Amino acid sequence: MSNGDGTWSMTFVPADFYGLEAGADVSQICCVFNNGSWDAEGKDFNETGGCIEFFIPLDGVGPTSTTWAITFTPAAFYGIAAGTDVTQIGCVFNNGTWDLEGKDWDPDDPEYCIDFYIELYPPSDETMYADFEDETTGPFTLHVMGCGEWDNELLHPVNETFMIIDNPDPGGINTSSKVMQFNRRGTDDGGQPWGGFWANNDPQFDISLHKYVHVMVWKPKASPVKFKLEGGTSGTLEIESTNQQTATDKWVDMVFDFSTMEGMYPICAFMPDFEDPLTSAGVVEIFFDNIRVNSDPDPMTVNGNIVADFSANITSLCEGDAVTFMPDLLNGFADSLRWDFPGGLPSSSIEQFPEIFYTESGIFDVSLTAFWYNDTNIIVKQNYISVFSIPEVPIKPIGDTLICFNEDFTVYTSNSTSTVWDLSPPNAGNLNTYDSICLIYWNESFTAQASLKVKAINSCGESEYSEVITISKHDAINISLGENILVCYGESKMIEPQISGGTPPYLYFWQPAYLFDNNTSATPLITPNSNAYIYLTITDNMDCSNTINQYVMVEGENYNPDFAAFPYQFISEPFNVQFDNLTPDQEDYDFIWYFGNGDSSLLVQPNYTYPENGLYSVTLIAVSKLTGCSDTLVKEDLIVCTGAGIHDAVPYGFHYFVEEDERELYLVFDNQPDNLCFQLLNIYGNEYYTSIIHQKENKISVKGLDPGMYIFVLRKDDRISTGKIILTR
Repeated sequence: MSNGDGTWSMTFVPADFYGLEAGADVSQICCVFNNGSWDAEGKDFNETGGCIEFFIPLDGVGPTSTTWAITFTPAAFYGIAAGTDVTQIGCVFNNGTWDLEGKDWDPDDPEYCIDFYIELYPPSDETMYADFEDETTGPFTLHVMGCGEWDNELLHPVNETFMIIDNPDPGGINTSSKVMQFNRRGTDDGGQPWGGFWANNDPQFDISLHKYVHVMVWKPKASPVKFKLEGGTSGTLEIESTNQQTATDKWVDMVFDFSTMEGMYPICAFMPDFEDPLTSAGVVEIFFDNIRVNSDPDPMTVNGNIVADFSANITSLCEGDAVTFMPDLLNGFADSLRWDFPGGLPSSSIEQFPEIFYTESGIFDVSLTAFWYNDTNIIVKQNYISVFSIPEVPIKPIGDTLICFNEDFTVYTSNSTSTVWDLSPPNAGNLNTYDSICLIYWNESFTAQASLKVKAINSCGESEYSEVITISKHDAINISLGENILVCYGESKMIEPQISGGTPPYLYFWQPAYLFDNNTSATPLITPNSNAYIYLTITDNMDCSNTINQYVMVEGENYNPDFAAFPYQFISEPFNVQFDNLTPDQEDYDFIWYFGNGDSSLLVQPNYTYPENGLYSVTLIAVSKLTGCSDTLVKEDLIVCTGAGIHDAVPYGFHYFVEEDERELYLVFDNQPDNLCFQLLNIYGNEYYTSIIHQKENKISVKGLDPGMYIFVLRKDDRISTGKIILTR
């Protein structure tokens, strides 16, 4: 059989052939195996030196429980797979001898044998003759003895006295499934002290290597136990067990010392009840098991191996369910057990595998007290059993019952942690739940009443639904400010929003506040100085709110009206002025002229004659044909109309000019003047300066005078001359 690593192995049965124990050096097997072939037959020497055949099953299942085995390496020789028949092995094994070398055909030269290594198993420490697990008596052919007429097989078949049954007490040192029951007949049935069996052994009982016979016995009474070998090399020996039976109603390992004996024995006898004189009347049921030979003089015990643990088929359950508890009998033993189950029904038990009901929820301890010989072990497992009740109906969900239309989600809670939630109608929103928390992500378009309920759930079932919480999701607050708001520059405008939905009355809040005369008014006045966004937040009577924004455009600040007038200064009539409109993009505007005396014109380029003297400011208003907004330009004191003319006659010959840089008026006469009176007046006749001139060249300071037109007058008696000067900026 291939080992998968370049080696192969085979196992041979039966073992202990000719008394050989498994793994022993089988040097006496030296014949050619089946004349050069390998199948289910082999050959060995008999007692006279001749070859005899013996059976070698290749499937590893022998006809008896006494087997030997030899392992061959390397494996997979010739590519043989594990478990296949190795019929190609046919060479003489080491030229007729059997040791650590064997021979097989050379794969490169099938006519030539090559050596290979033969590894022997180590010797077995024990030979088991009968354990009854296969429901047979193994190599023993039983005969009843010491039981009156039941000793006679013609009257009573052996199976009326000896029968293989299930182990009645699978604990302690013996956890086997099958054991032998012996119906011990008492004094009223002719029973004798040597009650038990004698048996023919095939193969024979072998104590060549191991000297101690062990038998496990379970008895309701204490009495001597004996074992007997006969017909062998050392004759016959019947002996009592080296350990006296004292314990009852438990498995005890009885040991028999045959160290004075040698060889093979075809007959053995076992007497589990050798009371002399016999005092028992009636039938006594005795059980025995595991007849074996080894080199251990001590009986098997479980001292130090008392049951140290237990388990349960379930540890979490529901009210009314049952739990089966199991002691750990694989790793420990016990004469008896006591269980304690706080909260269980029953609350205690001495059964090996008790079934306990739990009728109330809670977390419970379990304890086990194991007794074995004189030992006691207490195992306590705290909080071992968890019993759950069918969940109670949760309280009504906790959370808001009034929901604003623009609320994205709302949180609700329950007093139960493992829950199932139900929202109706389903299209109201989507649920996201975790433990005791439920989030409703609202459908934006849903505005009506919804109901929410919850039920508790666990592994034991589910409760009824809780009381319903009714949730009202309000209608939307609809706000309209119309189209973009237009405000003419420098003006104010009332804003009248249109509100619907929600629950009146409403609260108003306008931002930015500085643009409004009252930012909490329903109809405030707005006075913007540039384009801007404004915001209105409406809060209804249910404390729901909505906010919108609107763009405000400011028009008229940059129309840039402009004009010129010519002439604009007059000293005599007519005062006729031509106005020149210089406003860009004139086709976009309507114009209004104000001439400063109450008269006006709608012409684009008006011509106007002032009817009387005066100083006039002129205003031009450009009105947008698209928006109706306007921009205004005012030129203060632009038009000067005065009746103070200049005489054509000049009685005093002179000329004059103004030095602008020095701000000096120069008067230069042709002849020496004779104390002329000089006056400097504005066009309204207001006097600024007066003096007497008597020199040919005169300088008169005009510093400090505003730009504009001024008149000077020269007088001597009834003669007068005038002049006009203009001071620029």
